[in-house]
Amino acid sequence: MSNAIFTPDGKAAMNLFGSGGPFPNFSTSCEYTKSDDGTITGLKTTINISGKILFSGSSDRTGSALSSAFTIFEHFSADKVGGGKKADDQDTGTLEITSADGSSTDTYPNSTLMSAEASALDDSAHMFYREISYTFESNITASDDDEEILESQSEEWSIEENQEKTFEDGDPEGTIRSSYTISQNLSASGKKDTQGSTSPWAQAKAWCLARVCTGSPTDWTASKSANDKALDSSFVVKTAGGVGGAAGIDLTEFKKYTVNRTYSSNISEGSFSLNTSWVVRYGEGTTDDAQVDSLDVSIETSVEGSTSVTVNGSITGIDTSGDASTTNNKMVNARNQLPVIEGKAYALASALYATHKPSYAPSGGLKTDVLSKSIGENQAEGAITFSYSYNDEEVDNPDALSQKISITDDNKDRDVKVLAIIAIIGKADGPIIQDIGTTPERKKSASLEWVMKQGKRTTQPDGKDVLTAYAPAGTSYIVSKNETWSEDDGAYNLSIDWVY
Repeated sequence: MSNAIFTPDGKAAMNLFGSGGPFPNFSTSCEYTKSDDGTITGLKTTINISGKILFSGSSDRTGSALSSAFTIFEHFSADKVGGGKKADDQDTGTLEITSADGSSTDTYPNSTLMSAEASALDDSAHMFYREISYTFESNITASDDDEEILESQSEEWSIEENQEKTFEDGDPEGTIRSSYTISQNLSASGKKDTQGSTSPWAQAKAWCLARVCTGSPTDWTASKSANDKALDSSFVVKTAGGVGGAAGIDLTEFKKYTVNRTYSSNISEGSFSLNTSWVVRYGEGTTDDAQVDSLDVSIETSVEGSTSVTVNGSITGIDTSGDASTTNNKMVNARNQLPVIEGKAYALASALYATHKPSYAPSGGLKTDVLSKSIGENQAEGAITFSYSYNDEEVDNPDALSQKISITDDNKDRDVKVLAIIAIIGKADGPIIQDIGTTPERKKSASLEWVMKQGKRTTQPDGKDVLTAYAPAGTSYIVSKNETWSEDDGAYNLSIDWVY
């Protein structure tokens, strides 16, 4: 619980607002003390504290659990400030003010109570309370704390959700996760006329380096005390009850991060700044070190009736080499992600095919073989583009990527007539054409085209059995058979002609 505690030198500590009292409001103002030549000799801080003391018993405080706070006030107001004591008789000690969540404590050494005031007892809200205010003055000499003699200092934290998304565990079928940029901005200016051997710029730099957060991602949820430099958990972490801190974002599983630091200094002005930003991402494996910039799945049905599905997109590696490295490993991380994408490409294509395939699609569904594949790398950007295509074309040879069969019939229905054509000398209207009552032989041609898979191109395939199924019914005779084969591109062609 928050409180304000004053511990006089050599005496017991006193809680100015009672045990378990309300969090006091407080403000501070500082000014430097100087010698006649302008040298800073110390820092004087005025601390104003105010709050309410509640009494749970009667107006005379009988039985009140908080009455000790007012007793302390009376001690100060009557015996120290209002009792005619000299300044030398006033208690000097250490004043400590703890924040409402107990995460930090401000300490003011060499503090002296300068004034104490209390309002009349108020029972208008059926509660007994008095408003109490104290004014303390803390004095630090330059020799007590040389590095704290600063003109100004500032520490700011911020968190922002990025537009870039990543897949959980690198799985393109998994949950899409946001990434966040957490920033810590530090700046300080040293006193130009400070005494001692440490320059104002060096003092400003020392303060920034002492405050910069250099921890691992687990520090995002660490508690922040007066002396550590971890990010206060109440700033980003959502509690189990759903009530978060300033940002209310649960980053407990965001264990991947990259860090960037920028330094700026002005020696003549005695200033120094250090800005740090972390991009934190979900997960902790190497497949979480790349972001998927785009992932598109499209389906197309040709006029021939076959359906193809294409999966294409791009991924960019995330530099995890650290802010002190002069190189980056974006391409390495992008390449680590590519096999994950490739392993999921068919599943993505098959899911779209199942939803949008035509009604006449073959029962075999989308083939698992990659019909075409394209990979591109941009070394400078650490980016990879990819494309995988599949189709549902049916083939009779499992080692073939594609198949095309063509059939030609000649005189199938015996519609062709055999004619006698007789030329007559002097017959001006042409020859005599006579149907002799018969028809020529019937003919049939079949051709087969295969493109064989990579790794299946060392041995010429045989498609005769496939085309034999198209031979004319009944008695027929093969009058022509031609085959061509190319191991280079896996192209195989077979044609057979029959008469019957």
